[in-house]
Amino acid sequence: LEAMTALLPPGTALNNLPWKPVVRGALQNLQCWVRDQKAPPQSVPIELDTTGDIRRDANGNALGGVRLPQIAVPLQTYRGFLHAGGLGSVMGWRRPFPRDLVRSCFPTRDVYLMQFSDATDRLLDQGWISASDAAAMKASAGPEFDSRR
Repeated sequence: LEAMTALLPPGTALNNLPWKPVVRGALQNLQCWVRDQKAPPQSVPIELDTTGDIRRDANGNALGGVRLPQIAVPLQTYRGFLHAGGLGSVMGWRRPFPRDLVRSCFPTRDVYLMQFSDATDRLLDQGWISASDAAAMKASAGPEFDSRR
């Protein structure tokens, strides 16, 4: 871990996006597809430009794909890539937004929490995550916001 963090760009930390809830949801959806012939949810692919690089929004986060609430209602820029070993070794970095950007996007904690909750509920309603994972994601949002204010 120490060797990995030494390679990160200045001002960044290891990427901590919670991808496990989506993996759990995918496994649940696979079981439902096999057992009940209920098709899993569909997502648009992550957008690529003509050179094959990921297209990014104004905050530097990838466009398209499954929009985790941390990407839909961001407090940070996230970058990631698969390292040898597939999903078991997703690597990357995150860079917190400057405090003034956080304040301009989310003037109050309640505004942020409402938007984060709505983004989480969309994932739940679409079948990407479970109710228990949605609750855990929402519980993590307050402390994450407080640390960025």
